Amino acid sequence: MQFHLKTQLTQHLQQMIRERDPYLASEGHFYVREYIRQQLQQWGTVIRAC
Repeated sequence: MQFHLKTQLTQHLQQMIRERDPYLASEGHFYVREYIRQQLQQWGTVIRAC
């Protein structure tokens, strides 16, 4: 179980390690925002704040 959790966490971090500044690195910011939204949708509806 602990190995599985570590593997999942590592995979998530590999997806999010990039420039995420919404103004200077908008592509990376958009990708990470959408990745998080997709992951959270597994548990229900995700509502955007803006």
